Amino acid sequence: MDSSKGLAAAIRAALERDGAIDLDAQPAVEVELRDGSVVLRGEVLDVGVKRRIAHRVASMRGVGSTLDQLRVKVTRARGNGAIVETLYARLASEPVFGGYRIQLREEAGKASRGGGRNLLLDVDDGVVTLAGEVESLSHRRFADVLAWWTPGVADVDNRLLVRPREEDSDDEITDALRLVFEKDPSLDASQIRAETHAGVVLLEGLVHSDEQKKHAELDAWCILGVHGVENRIAVRA
Repeated sequence: MDSSKGLAAAIRAALERDGAIDLDAQPAVEVELRDGSVVLRGEVLDVGVKRRIAHRVASMRGVGSTLDQLRVKVTRARGNGAIVETLYARLASEPVFGGYRIQLREEAGKASRGGGRNLLLDVDDGVVTLAGEVESLSHRRFADVLAWWTPGVADVDNRLLVRPREEDSDDEITDALRLVFEKDPSLDASQIRAETHAGVVLLEGLVHSDEQKKHAELDAWCILGVHGVENRIAVRA
């Protein structure tokens, strides 16, 4: 067995052993080595599984770069136009993006001639691409989450630039997550506490159902830079 096949087999075995991933529930996941990079393809149940797999693979010995092309299973397929329309409305309605020029990516030439900040959208086969400039890491992360919240989205390619540049930190991740909880209509943000340590989010608090507990965890996984989620939220009897 050559080294590439051996590494691919080792990655597959590691994913199968990880009970939090439950690879049996997403048999379409493929591991391929291409030009020294590990390429992940296939369909997974949710964004939490997608991020867990990518982080698990990236942390393995012998793995260089990782290209995550995993798609989240879409329960209701929607056309590109419908996805763009919904996401545009979400972004335009948020006060944090007030003053931004939100446009289709194909209109980038027009956007560059104007002043102010630009947020450019593109959708292809359920994959959202975000481009342009935002003023903070929290803005970049929040735009990413809004894309994930949009029905019909299978993946998000976030190419937004933060200018001026900011240093990332656990506190930045926590701040973004608190903003997301406040914006999530299915959760009571006052009842959930979040801390981040080395990219791992700890969730505590009290919710009314197992569904809300799971929803809070998925919100955390939607945040860029999160490597793990420890969900200690209690469910009110």
